[in-house]
Amino acid sequence: MTESWQGALAVIQSLGRKGHVITAVQDGPRSPNSYSDYVGDVIRLPRTKSLDTRARAVISCIRRYGIDLVVPISDRDALTLARAKEIAPDLSALQVSDLKNVRIATDRHLTHGLFQRLGIQTPETWALTPATVFEHMSEFGFPCFVKLSGQRKLPSVNLIRAERQLRALVKRLNKDTLMQIQKPIEGDLVDITGFCKDGKVVESFSFKTPYMYSKAGTPPMAERIVEAELETYLAKIVRALNWTGGIDLDLLRKPDGSFAALEINPRFSGTLVFALKVGVDLPACYFSDDAAKNTPITGAIPSANRFRSVLQHADFRMKNGELTAYEPADQICADSRFPDDTGYSLALDKKLRWIRLLTQFCDIARLIQSPFTGRAKEVTKA
Repeated sequence: MTESWQGALAVIQSLGRKGHVITAVQDGPRSPNSYSDYVGDVIRLPRTKSLDTRARAVISCIRRYGIDLVVPISDRDALTLARAKEIAPDLSALQVSDLKNVRIATDRHLTHGLFQRLGIQTPETWALTPATVFEHMSEFGFPCFVKLSGQRKLPSVNLIRAERQLRALVKRLNKDTLMQIQKPIEGDLVDITGFCKDGKVVESFSFKTPYMYSKAGTPPMAERIVEAELETYLAKIVRALNWTGGIDLDLLRKPDGSFAALEINPRFSGTLVFALKVGVDLPACYFSDDAAKNTPITGAIPSANRFRSVLQHADFRMKNGELTAYEPADQICADSRFPDDTGYSLALDKKLRWIRLLTQFCDIARLIQSPFTGRAKEVTKA
């Protein structure tokens, strides 16, 4: 589902290469992922806010196409499949957790309550509404992060540096919208993603990325890590939610080396391709009897400890200008290319050409906007 998200690329490459025929769900403009040689069909679900309508549409597709597995890629996908499981519990294609537990993972306030019950440290966090937020901000202070759940037309994570920014955001919210206000923590974003079955972690993969890439979405660069504490946190959460399927836990590493948990995502990480490229095939865990589960991916680099998500890297470069180097010469880096997948590769290259063209215009604009009295910013060539 939601083929445009990066997590879908890893699922397509993993299961498609094992002989499964992939039907992708398009939910917006088609991405390079949907042009993969392994995608047999691309379909749309009804454009509606009704969870029941989308769930029933998924059930209809499963029965019409004879689908044996549906993999959620976005949070909305996970909610849709959990509701579909309630409606049609007989469908084995729906390997997801109960709806009440998926709601805990998608609602930031319920997630924060779960962290507190499990004794998992979090940043200082307040739950407020647009009607009450200004009464408390003088005490809470700026800068802060304002996090929203279920707001499809607004960013889920907003860095607010001053009251005027907060007022501009509040004007776009309903008066009863729940807002999560968090104190910033300077540190690397740390992530652990895995596959679970009936409350037990089957396999997991961890990585970190610099703070500059940590605001929201799939980070352009990542580094593999192994941390026993992360595995302990994930096991606690999975057990408490009796989780089945993909899951993802975001944390920040504090200056003292400890972790602060930020959120749970009820699906695989967008950096799932990194795991696949080093031989950790999490999508294959859906098929425990799949004889080809350990088949290596063509072009995989098992020794890689760094990763570049090429589309996100190009997009970040376009929006932010010069990038800080994050690839020391002694490190081995994999990326999200699959050269032997012709359809995906052609579509990816076409998308990158457009981003490079836009980057050139953005670089020129940044030069024009630089102060006349100061030295013009050096702009890295695209």
